[in-house]
Amino acid sequence: MHHQSFKGHFMQRPKLQVTVRPSIAQLIYRKKISVRYRRLSKCKECKGTGGTASEPCYRCHCLGETLEDHELNLTFSPNDISCVDRICTVSNVGHEFEIGERDDIIVNIKVQDDREFHVVGKDIYCHVDITPLQAMFGCKIYFPRLDGGAFRKDISPSDKKSVSTKWPDGRVTREENVRWCQSHMALIGKGGGGYERGSAERGDMIYLVDVCTEQDRDGLEKMAIDRIHNLEKRIAGFRTQKNQAERDTREEFEKGKMAAISSLAKAIIPSIDSLEKALEAMASPADEAHRKGVALILEMQRNTLAQHGIEVIPALGKPFDPNVHEAIAVDTESDLPKNTVTNVLQTGYRHDGKLFRASMVRVRG
Repeated sequence: MHHQSFKGHFMQRPKLQVTVRPSIAQLIYRKKISVRYRRLSKCKECKGTGGTASEPCYRCHCLGETLEDHELNLTFSPNDISCVDRICTVSNVGHEFEIGERDDIIVNIKVQDDREFHVVGKDIYCHVDITPLQAMFGCKIYFPRLDGGAFRKDISPSDKKSVSTKWPDGRVTREENVRWCQSHMALIGKGGGGYERGSAERGDMIYLVDVCTEQDRDGLEKMAIDRIHNLEKRIAGFRTQKNQAERDTREEFEKGKMAAISSLAKAIIPSIDSLEKALEAMASPADEAHRKGVALILEMQRNTLAQHGIEVIPALGKPFDPNVHEAIAVDTESDLPKNTVTNVLQTGYRHDGKLFRASMVRVRG
């Protein structure tokens, strides 16, 4: 039988392993990792048997299993977050070896390498370079943030005392210690760093401001140019996303507007057709009073459509236009020129220049 050989083969299959590469900021701020992978599931059509020789299962091609996409969200408590590589085992979300019973998966979490930030335990270090003149007279330093932004701080060599300030991520007030340490200055944000497994308390964010030598100037200039280019690319990306979002919003609005107008027209136009036929039938002088009332109602209905951009297509006495007119009869007795509309059997409409319904007309042959 198909299911017997399949079961033996499945039980020998190794556990599913998935590798994800979250950023440091994702681990610290979101505390959640999205894991996307493909897993095997028992075929729901044949219940994992693969069918029989006389009735094979075409959904799984007689294999008894199908491959499906799955997304798993791993949420970590502060006590379980680690900003370094680790391995997690998640139960009952892997391959399905029996109906309703799944194997475990192994998730290899490899934290993305960052050029600016380096993790040491629960502390995060970042090096910022300045010139000797900037170190001597003080300067405005831009410190990068984990979320991709930056904050500016005026630093002077005389700054040696601790000050209470708001940390740049805007979350809580923490203590900053500014001090000079031989060839560099350290800006320490208490509680602004990462996490280490087994401890729910965040480490420190430590900025090391290094004083470069003259030989390093060319390298710093190149680094500054690269950073400017990266910022320009990021700004261009934000503008593109903004423009795309605005276009999507406009398109969704127009689609909704068109759908509402179309529903309105479909509801009103049949009643207008009926009123027009009623007017044609009121040819007797005795119907004059009723004729005026029906004509008034008809005009109100047409005005309602016109307020929403739906216009009547002129047809009577006009040259026949196959784009907006539909000829359903030929008039051989009219005195009008050839290919001229001699009678409108059903009024046509258009919305914002686009055809909504063609006019059904009789044309001089």
